[in-house]
Amino acid sequence: MKSTDFTDEQNYSSHWYALYTRNRYEKKVDRLLKEKGVTSFLSLNEVYHCWSDRRQKVIMPLFSCYVFVFIALCERLKILQTDSAIRLVSFNGKPAVIPDDQINLIKRILDEKVSIYHSDFFMPGKKVKIFRGPKSSAK
Repeated sequence: MKSTDFTDEQNYSSHWYALYTRNRYEKKVDRLLKEKGVTSFLSLNEVYHCWSDRRQKVIMPLFSCYVFVFIALCERLKILQTDSAIRLVSFNGKPAVIPDDQINLIKRILDEKVSIYHSDFFMPGKKVKIFRGPKSSAK
């Protein structure tokens, strides 16, 4: 990829990007990025796991295999040379910028200790029923 593929603003202005990592290596990648001086954000959620003999609170990434990084694209090589980092999430061959307000919303939700339930059981096109959630102000 040539540096001319991006505008100067994209190359030298910092934005949030999603970095795809090896499975279960999110915490390690986040730590290594911070050691390199990179601003990164790993959204962690407290969940309870049940085993046959116990139930235990575990801190797991909210988004499996992803760490958010705040970088200028000219720094992407430093990010991608991090052990267990795979690639920046891209669309049409260009790394996808994540708006600041979306990252701030994730941080706010995690700060408020909102219960977040994760499910891998949804299938595209299937109907779901939501039992709990924020109250709507619409009438």
